[in-house]
Amino acid sequence: MSMPVASPARKAARNSNLELLRIVFMALIVFHHFVVHGGDVVFASRPSLHSIIVDVATMAGQVGVDGFVLVTGYFFGKAKRSHALRTASLYWQTTTYGLIIMAVLVVGGVWQPTARDVWQTVVASPFVWWWFMSAYMALLLLSPALVVMLENLSQRLHLYTIAAGLVLFVLLPQFVDVSPFMGYLSWFAYLSILANYAARYRLPGQDRPWLWLVLAAVGLAAGCARAEWLYGSAVGVAWNPQNAAELLGRNYLPNLLCAVGLFMFFSGLKARHSKLVNWLGGATLGVYLIHDHPQVRAWLWGWLQPGAHFEGRGYYLYALACVAGVYAATTALSLVHEQLLMRPFRWVWRRAALARADAKARAKAVGADPTQGSDGR
Repeated sequence: MSMPVASPARKAARNSNLELLRIVFMALIVFHHFVVHGGDVVFASRPSLHSIIVDVATMAGQVGVDGFVLVTGYFFGKAKRSHALRTASLYWQTTTYGLIIMAVLVVGGVWQPTARDVWQTVVASPFVWWWFMSAYMALLLLSPALVVMLENLSQRLHLYTIAAGLVLFVLLPQFVDVSPFMGYLSWFAYLSILANYAARYRLPGQDRPWLWLVLAAVGLAAGCARAEWLYGSAVGVAWNPQNAAELLGRNYLPNLLCAVGLFMFFSGLKARHSKLVNWLGGATLGVYLIHDHPQVRAWLWGWLQPGAHFEGRGYYLYALACVAGVYAATTALSLVHEQLLMRPFRWVWRRAALARADAKARAKAVGADPTQGSDGR
């Protein structure tokens, strides 16, 4: 039996609940970086509260990335801005962030960039400094074709595509060492297809979002349990969470369950429209671009030294303070960047687009009127 198409009310261009979800996912990413880039840790015993916190933080990064892309895919075909403007805005955003970060770190004596660093920042910043942005920008460039494909898929074929991707990208890699189908761009495209189905059709249990939260909890518990089993020998020795390949895998099934569960939970909430939430949600990409620039990352976590506080009683309070502080500071900087650089850029772009459209309209009107000469008289 076919499922009914989603009602127009579910097709709102920018839901506050999903903007809130962007904030949650980005906070998970910052938490992940606090632990993963914080240096080696030593577990006195395992399982323990410390080891489980590390497991959760290690998974949180990929859950946040997957979830961020799910939200993007949910809005495929619904964006109010033109594709050209969105692409140009993303390029301008990453380039200006790259140049500003470079200038600040040079003045602070933290970085001495080469001429190649400057050239790459100006020409191809989205593809140079951030692995996530490389795949995300590629996904955006290909999104018009992907949107056309999705709009022409029947519900049955859409489900088949999701099932085939689940086998190729998620289940198969659990049993073999290498999946020839796997890459960040293909994975992001799959997540977009998955989220777009939720935007177009009503899923079982969608009116009971708490069920999806249970799914996220199951994924988290499964991931932590497997980590404790796989890495139980990391007791009394220096161990870095980056070694936990299972938890970092972008196609790791527990990570996907967590991301989908959280996504469906928040998308099903009856949240009121909030300008504040939407405003803060719009700053989330800036939070990532600032704190996870390679040069900023090395300086930031080297300065905070999370690993040095790992065995202390105040570790959890220190972790909370660091994650909240980094998130708040980068959000403030992102909002300033939006006002000073992004809004003027979009205004100039729209004015230029209106001027081009007006010129085309006048040229067409002149060409359609045989009584007017070439000078318009």
